[in-house]
Amino acid sequence: MKERAAEILYKHKLLILLPVLIILPLSLALALRPRPEQWQTFAVVWVEQPRPLYQDDRLGYTPGPNTAQLLNDLVHTRTFALDVARQTRLAAKMDSPEGQDWAMRRVWRAVRALPTSNTFVTVTVTTDNPELSYEIAQAVLTGFQTQLRARLEAQNRLALEYYTGALRQAEQNLNKSRADLAAYLAARPDLARPGADLGPFLTARDTTLARLTEQVNHDQELYNSLLRRYEEVQATGRAGLEGQQLSFT
Repeated sequence: MKERAAEILYKHKLLILLPVLIILPLSLALALRPRPEQWQTFAVVWVEQPRPLYQDDRLGYTPGPNTAQLLNDLVHTRTFALDVARQTRLAAKMDSPEGQDWAMRRVWRAVRALPTSNTFVTVTVTTDNPELSYEIAQAVLTGFQTQLRARLEAQNRLALEYYTGALRQAEQNLNKSRADLAAYLAARPDLARPGADLGPFLTARDTTLARLTEQVNHDQELYNSLLRRYEEVQATGRAGLEGQQLSFT
């Protein structure tokens, strides 16, 4: 048995040594091959997000990881990546669809965002050209800030449009309920005369007056509530736009 095994190994020694004979030269060739220079640009960003969003203890306060994930996802969209590439020297090669795809993939491979803490994110851009790395980093940071501001403005605009419409409708309903109550009182001179008792005892006896009065009160409360909310949205929008530059510094 041992002699047979030794005979087989001796006959096929070249096949056994073949991986070593191939792998060793290839490894040496790859190790000796000059590596292209890589240039990196780092940007450390301080991020903040409104704490009211994290009042629920289950959510936690993690603006750093959230922003890093958002930035990575946004960079790997075609629109954002092409906008970044157009602000760099890659724009010179984007005259064709193939050139756009090439530039887009260059941006995808170059940019990485990693959270270094709850409130800091490090954006790294790696290319074979120092100027290109710097240009991509600048374009990514500027574009991301622009996206954040545009989204905030859109949210505020939609909220204001909604509350403007709701407030206009509430005002119309309030005016109508007031007019209905005034018309009813005008049709009842005994109720409109000075010193007439319009307290709870009268409304308890007069169901129509009670209904109209309740409707006016309800419409007035709804109008006041919507007006307060509209003013809050206005103030929040102004404060958000002014403070947005501090949320990604």
